[in-house]
Amino acid sequence: MKNDQDQFSITERPLSGCQWMLKEFAEIRSPRVKKTQSFLIPEVLGLLYKSLRKELGKSRAFRLVLRTSTMGYVFNRPLWHPEYFKLTDKKQEMFYKNIFKKAMLYFIMFNLLKKEHGDEKADKIIANIINPATIAYMKRVYRPVGKCTTIEPWWEQSVDYIADLPEDNQGLEGTVYMAEDLSELKWHNIRCATAEVFRAYGLKLTMSHMCMTDHITYHTFFPGLMFKRTSCIGVGDAFCDHHAWVKTPDDMGKEEVQYGDCDHFEGGREYVRYWEEYAKGYLFGSKEKWQRYAEKSMIS
Repeated sequence: MKNDQDQFSITERPLSGCQWMLKEFAEIRSPRVKKTQSFLIPEVLGLLYKSLRKELGKSRAFRLVLRTSTMGYVFNRPLWHPEYFKLTDKKQEMFYKNIFKKAMLYFIMFNLLKKEHGDEKADKIIANIINPATIAYMKRVYRPVGKCTTIEPWWEQSVDYIADLPEDNQGLEGTVYMAEDLSELKWHNIRCATAEVFRAYGLKLTMSHMCMTDHITYHTFFPGLMFKRTSCIGVGDAFCDHHAWVKTPDDMGKEEVQYGDCDHFEGGREYVRYWEEYAKGYLFGSKEKWQRYAEKSMIS
């Protein structure tokens, strides 16, 4: 459904005073990553099991993972429902269906869990175990950078992360405004295939948690940048309003103030705060190593 945010334009100049450059999502595609990757990579299965043990206990977690990855594909696999989405053509339908297939293990696990716990609790269980897997995926795509004097290092890696989602507006629809001096970016989108698929199949809180990984990414891999988002499709809003800029001395210590979309679901800020600390150790070896990296990334 169309909304007032479909037509997005900017009247104010970038913080640096230069001009904006307009980019369409359909023009953006990584030359390195050809297709969206699976949500499940080898180390993710182990992380899911480890997290499930905390939620369900060792034996129940083992049985759930075993059933999900074997007989669940026969007896608990959801059907594809293209009518859940506003699709323009067969090509876009196949794109959405491909995302549905790549996330199948989560949907099967959800179907098994909700038989015992109900929809809301089943979604909550998966939401609680999803971030170690999402952060493991981040580690494969993002990489540390030097001092952040522009947003370009983050932009290049993010284009790899979203892969072919923007192609022909199949998976993402929206607009990107980038400052000519590459000091700032406003990324506004009104469609996100990943968020739509997960939410349509009942994993609403899970998708909210997955989207909060964006805040964690900025804070850990790109501590020299500021990231602001007040609305997010993943948490049920009509659009996403990403805003990034090179951090200045005045921005220090104000990172969490910018996480407005965290307030759109219960416990959002606490969730991001906890997993930011987890990610520092997981991605850099220790929090101390991350701190040294962060200090080198700042503009003095």
